[in-house]
Amino acid sequence: MVRALQDIGTYMAKGGWMMFPLMVLALVLFTSLFRVLMNQWFAWEGATVERVAFGQRLRLLKVLTGVAPLMGLLGTVAGMLKTFRGLSARGVSLTEDLVAVGISEALLTTQLGLSIGVIGLAGIMVYGQAHQRNLLREYRNQAAIIGFPQAEDDA
Repeated sequence: MVRALQDIGTYMAKGGWMMFPLMVLALVLFTSLFRVLMNQWFAWEGATVERVAFGQRLRLLKVLTGVAPLMGLLGTVAGMLKTFRGLSARGVSLTEDLVAVGISEALLTTQLGLSIGVIGLAGIMVYGQAHQRNLLREYRNQAAIIGFPQAEDDA
């Protein structure tokens, strides 16, 4: 466990200043995704599905998912600026070190931003499917109460 935390700390340090906001964004996004998915999956039979709440939650998830790659891109720009600073340095060993650090920072923030975005997008798709499944269950329950016959092949 300690080794894993050290590895995460090293990863964050290599990625530069943008890694902290990206990790905070990831934490908020994944916590929100977990919460809404648990709400959808464990919705009891006959529960009223709140369409307004679904829309608000979905909007929040989409914003967080869309912001992650942009924050990664911002970290990429910061890393490339560090790279150009290294190229303009006077000493050869200093130049190599700064270029390597800048490129590493650029790639790590891009990787993290895109990873957060892809996972967030997959979560949004699962959330939408779970919501549609709950809506269908609610409509079937309402139809059964009213007395409409249900199709056999819809199960």
